[in-house]
Amino acid sequence: MVDQLTDLMRAEADALDIPHPPTTTIVRKGRLARRSRVVVPVLAAVAAASVVGAVVLLPGTGAAPGDPVVARTERAPAAFTSAEAAEARTAYADKGAYAAGRRVWFGDLDRGVEIDDPAVRGLYYTSAGLLVRHGKDYVMDGSSRDGYSLVGTDGSVADLDISVGDVSPSTDPTQPYFAYAQPDGDAWRVVVLDLRTGAAAAVVQVDGSFTWGGWDAPPVSLSGDRVYVGLDDEIAVVDWRSGNVSSTPLDGSRYPDISADRFLDLDNGSGDASVRVVEALTGKVLLDLPDIGDRWASLSPDGSHVLVLPYMPVDENGQIGFLDGAVLYSVDTGDSNELPASPVGGYGWTPGGAVISVSGGELRACDLAGCSTTSIAAGPAGTIRLGGVVNEA
Repeated sequence: MVDQLTDLMRAEADALDIPHPPTTTIVRKGRLARRSRVVVPVLAAVAAASVVGAVVLLPGTGAAPGDPVVARTERAPAAFTSAEAAEARTAYADKGAYAAGRRVWFGDLDRGVEIDDPAVRGLYYTSAGLLVRHGKDYVMDGSSRDGYSLVGTDGSVADLDISVGDVSPSTDPTQPYFAYAQPDGDAWRVVVLDLRTGAAAAVVQVDGSFTWGGWDAPPVSLSGDRVYVGLDDEIAVVDWRSGNVSSTPLDGSRYPDISADRFLDLDNGSGDASVRVVEALTGKVLLDLPDIGDRWASLSPDGSHVLVLPYMPVDENGQIGFLDGAVLYSVDTGDSNELPASPVGGYGWTPGGAVISVSGGELRACDLAGCSTTSIAAGPAGTIRLGGVVNEA
């Protein structure tokens, strides 16, 4: 009965057409205009001014560590045997995850898990399982309802009633948490949600202006005990366990594309783009690619590799088309490897920093030593989504 009521409520929510305030609509239309041509891993934009101010741990919201902030509903029990679950854990670590239509798959495991929505919007790696962002379509600008489901490597599915608005959230594949920012009066509230329980592990207030992006709150990146926040004047860093907020040497009005405390600094503002990877806390340059042409770049979830790739064409069904000419770089050594073309679905990552792509009935995983290919379940027809790259626009 509860599941039937939930389905009815979802149907009613999808049918609603709620207008946005004019200013927000203008900004979002700009983002949608970009989406009609390409899909890119993150959004960068232009600057203004801000000040990072006072910090309060668990500020006057009534929240405390362990207090529930979202409802978690166990939608489907474990569907795999113990042997299959062990295989899924290995496949998840070594080959990552992908979606075909409304089903998600752990690497080359020959069993999929169905999601209760037509469109899979993004796949987030966590230590608690695969967090799937889904909805009635592939638009990720807050104009339609987002659904979130945690798929365990035992085949179980838990729905999380996460309602964060039009924000850019983050996960860390080594952590069971989901981080995001929300407006809090004249400041921002950074929330770290425990996906295992639906409870807040921390709520931290951060002061500072945010005008450069089209989201409702600053974008964030979760990296271990730290959440990086993309404000106007700088990228601030929150130690969410202690509640301390401090400055970083990173320029503001930039997307905090940070994994394992390493920042991907992509400059594509004029002419040919350049890429640097720097230590987020010190600014030390680890990798410098001064001229990558008219291309994009993606940092692996573990911060070990950078993928330089073409912009990703996308059709009306959210499907990324043919891509060729991607190059994988080691952040530590600068060594590189040219990767085979991706016929459909683009490129994704494994949690450990290998690049994945799908070609017909095969899953390809590539590192600096080369590529390996394994057969995968064909699954139902539908849009391909790969783990490790959340498609913003």
